Amino acid sequence: MNEGEPPTEVLSQEEIDQLLTAINAGDTDPEDFRPHSQTRKIKIHDFRRPDVFSRSDIRLAGMAHDDFVDKLSRNFSSGNDFGSLFKCYIASIDQLTTNEFIRSIPTPTFLAVDKMSLTQNSNEGPVILEIDPAISSAMMDYMAKSPNEYASKVGWSATPLENAIMKGVAERMLTELLFAWRTYFPGTTIVKNPTIFDCPSRIMLAQQEMGLLVTIETKLGDVEGMINLFYPERTLRAMREFTRTYKDSEIFEMITRTMDDKPKLSYMKQVVGTLQTASVELTAELFRKNFTIQQVLDTVSSKGTFYFDKPTNLLRSNEGKLFTFTEIKKGNKKAIRLEEGIHERDTQ
Repeated sequence: MNEGEPPTEVLSQEEIDQLLTAINAGDTDPEDFRPHSQTRKIKIHDFRRPDVFSRSDIRLAGMAHDDFVDKLSRNFSSGNDFGSLFKCYIASIDQLTTNEFIRSIPTPTFLAVDKMSLTQNSNEGPVILEIDPAISSAMMDYMAKSPNEYASKVGWSATPLENAIMKGVAERMLTELLFAWRTYFPGTTIVKNPTIFDCPSRIMLAQQEMGLLVTIETKLGDVEGMINLFYPERTLRAMREFTRTYKDSEIFEMITRTMDDKPKLSYMKQVVGTLQTASVELTAELFRKNFTIQQVLDTVSSKGTFYFDKPTNLLRSNEGKLFTFTEIKKGNKKAIRLEEGIHERDTQ
């Protein structure tokens, strides 16, 4: 044994005889004792359907769509769109041809085809949003305030008005998708004017072009279904060039730096802008005094003036609570200082 090599196990004559007996009896396969260094690793490659997206591509797309489903769940659940809990998560990310994707979805269904580019220098490519009929029916039921009207219809075809309503839902989804991709590619643009289809065969795309399919498991109320996003390869070509140029560690570092700077700054600007333009309703009452009807009629008929014993500054909130306030002037600026408030019913 050479110096530096690991020690090898030496079998005794009795162990060798037992091993030979087991092999002759068929209890042991001689291939089990073949050295691992002689085992050849074979990687299957399909020349008709080659994979075009690397693991880094799929990982990066998964990160973007994790943000997308979080934004979608949060915004659709908190708003008054459906009046029910909306939850979704990524079920799978696969690469397949356009033809395979079109053949895998039902007819009729809800399809929205829009244009998207990841960078300012990249060409626009299509992005296809497909909403499962079960989910689209549930959305229509919630928005029309008609339980099970659409869910009970099997294979219903949408009217132009219903397509217009669902187009608005698709535009909101594409807006959230745009914000999710911009976290990683700030130059991402989506037209947000999708073309609506109910039959997959009407989509005119290269049938053998490879693409990335993101399947999202969705639950709206008690209804479960799928939402699919399909990107042909040319749409995500900028992402492929990005992952081929840098290593995974460099990609993670750049993405972390981008998330720490631009989105937070943009988010803060959005919050400040919203607060600056927010409207707050204030009602100011100078004083309140009881008059008899005869006093009011006499004053109005003589075009007289109502007189109060002691002027007081009051603010009345929407909850019926009264606050006294004092005016404060400093230069050209004016403000009020609120004092302790009492409820209106306590003054009656």
